[in-house]
Amino acid sequence: AATAPAAVQTQRLALDAILELTAATLGRIGVRDALEQLVTTQYEQIAGTAQEHADELARRDAAAREMLALSLTDVLTGLNNRRGFFARAEPLFRLAQRQHTGSAVVYADIDGLKPVNDALGHAVGDGMIRDAASVLRASLREADVLARLGGDEFVAYAVDEAQPHAILARLQANLKAFNLMQERPYELSFSVGLVSCDPAGHSALSESVQQADRAMYEHKRRRLH
Repeated sequence: AATAPAAVQTQRLALDAILELTAATLGRIGVRDALEQLVTTQYEQIAGTAQEHADELARRDAAAREMLALSLTDVLTGLNNRRGFFARAEPLFRLAQRQHTGSAVVYADIDGLKPVNDALGHAVGDGMIRDAASVLRASLREADVLARLGGDEFVAYAVDEAQPHAILARLQANLKAFNLMQERPYELSFSVGLVSCDPAGHSALSESVQQADRAMYEHKRRRLH
């Protein structure tokens, strides 16, 4: 008679042990799941923060590139400004000197811009400047560096130009075609100075620009007097 209660007691102890083991196991599973969820949440937060930082850096980099481009660009024509000209032409100039290849500086001044501004207004004058930029760009090669220095003055650095006077021939042909084909309240023309750069490397680009500027004014003086 005592055997049955003992057996029941043994079964109860076994069940209690199983329940405790099951609870412990489930508890560990719950803790593991909670830890995995915590790690996943933390990882997602870190990844999100890293992406936000990357996006912000990309925006700042794009803004910096845009500011740099604007600082080197003439707003009216989209050409290089003075700073952009020297930033882009100087490396080409030094390379030409190292390789002893020919190059040239062209300095061009629009004829009659002030009378157009005075008689027809600055909006028409701005159009004249943009037309001048287009004709000059068409007269140069893709590798050449063209800039508007301000007002009615432009400068170009022509790389690997063995026959720099060919630039003037192209410019005259393009001017003639423009004035024949385009209906404008003005005729477009330039006073031009051309200087071949020293391939031996004994001068600076700025000196060649100054020489071309003086040659342009001499050309203008001869044409107007």
